[in-house]
Amino acid sequence: MQNAVLRNTELSICYCSRCRASLAVVAFQVIWPTVIHSVKPSLQVDLQDLLRGISHASLQAGFGESDIRDHVHDDQAHSKPVATALELVQKRGLYFRGNFQINPSSPSHTCASLLQVKGLRPGNEVCEEAHNLLDPMRTSLLLLGKAKLGTGFHVDRTQAENIAFSVATKPQGKAKTSKASSQQPSMLARWWFVHPYMTALFDQFVTNDLGRPEGIAGFKPNVEHFDAMYAFGDRHMVDGRSSVLAILQGPGDIMQVPPGWPHAVTNLEFCCKLAWDYINTSHLSTYMVVRRDVASKFFVGENTADDYMAVAPILNAAIIRACRQLQ
Repeated sequence: MQNAVLRNTELSICYCSRCRASLAVVAFQVIWPTVIHSVKPSLQVDLQDLLRGISHASLQAGFGESDIRDHVHDDQAHSKPVATALELVQKRGLYFRGNFQINPSSPSHTCASLLQVKGLRPGNEVCEEAHNLLDPMRTSLLLLGKAKLGTGFHVDRTQAENIAFSVATKPQGKAKTSKASSQQPSMLARWWFVHPYMTALFDQFVTNDLGRPEGIAGFKPNVEHFDAMYAFGDRHMVDGRSSVLAILQGPGDIMQVPPGWPHAVTNLEFCCKLAWDYINTSHLSTYMVVRRDVASKFFVGENTADDYMAVAPILNAAIIRACRQLQ
């Protein structure tokens, strides 16, 4: 059963000052995570070419200020942003997580290829009022990192997709590359998902059973946690399925991340991932419930972003527009 009703929700909020009407929202539609395999498996990312095509502001913002200060001189960070980013990712083993903002003065074949892949996927299907509310530069994210790096549990307020690519490596010196080393790794990342039904219980489980006082927000599963997490999912089934999912992502695979599902990602190999959020107007009520019942309760501070997808103003604008049409 792909769709399930989480619960009926009524938002008793005055959305329109002209009619002063509250809105009974349609039930939250829970969509299960899925993976689309091998959309672009042969594309390998040239790391230097990729970073050259990213804006300098995004390159610097992709690392924490303390990370840059601890590993490179300030002069190098400002004068050689591409070389700095390359050193931090490859040699220092830091995780890059920044907006996928193109540098128009530095064409990049790799960036163009990534944009081409993204261009074939769903876009922002929003009402006309949203065009002045969304910042397109904040809806796409580039992630780079070696094995064992990734992100702890967080939640997306809207739908998202994430595609992974292998990173092309150059042979060192004159040594020949073996057949085994030239093959792409079978899997690049492991994703953990928790069903929205079970967010509160899983939060308690992480605190009490796994000994993490902070709970689910930012929790990064390690191998020693896997068996306990699988057991939790089996104890708390939803529609006959485990409430905790582990999904592997290979080269060219697109992970479809539904709204409201807390998830964590760990790289299994050095890889590049491009992620983007998008809005489907038929799911606006779901986005609002996610914001109220999942994001605001369990994910705060660094573990949740501001409303950069402008869900609240988009819904507000859509309701006002509908009310005016009914008058």
